[in-house]
Amino acid sequence: MNQTDICNIALSLVGSQRITIITENSEAARVLAAIYPNVLDTVMSAHPWTFSTKRVVLAMLATPPAFGYDNQHQIPSDCLRPLKAYNGTSDDDYMTEYKVEDNKILSNEGTVYLRYIKRNTDCSTYNSAFINTLAARLAADIAFPIANDKSLAEALMKSYALKLSEAKALDSQSSGKIETEGEDTWEGSRV
Repeated sequence: MNQTDICNIALSLVGSQRITIITENSEAARVLAAIYPNVLDTVMSAHPWTFSTKRVVLAMLATPPAFGYDNQHQIPSDCLRPLKAYNGTSDDDYMTEYKVEDNKILSNEGTVYLRYIKRNTDCSTYNSAFINTLAARLAADIAFPIANDKSLAEALMKSYALKLSEAKALDSQSSGKIETEGEDTWEGSRV
């Protein structure tokens, strides 16, 4: 699955002809190439997808903030949305006193750990529910410019909202504890 494949799913949802490649010289390809990066970021930012969540130790900047906090740490350039900042390596060590400003985290901590949604452009890592959700949002956004159909655009936006809800639920199920097949538990062994 690649960007062109996802765009072709969107085109099929609006009843338009497929494209060969996103860079081809056609109206559909030009419209999709123009909106794809922004739509991808929007859909990716909507949920901490398992394939797009990352943890890092932030670099502390030499210059402290002008006031209010002792330190500032640079947020990575691939960060779409910070999720949680930590002052330790445990998930229980989340910070309560900090601000996000100007793509930096301001705090009184010397070391800041960050969990965030990263910009992931590698389509091969997306699950099928995310692909269908992304294609639905692309279809909603191109329905008027490509098909000149406002009611189709509205229907596709409703479809996108439903697909997003389903995809979030599926993704959330896979982000917890992974049990191995045949794992014995007390509850599982009861008759």
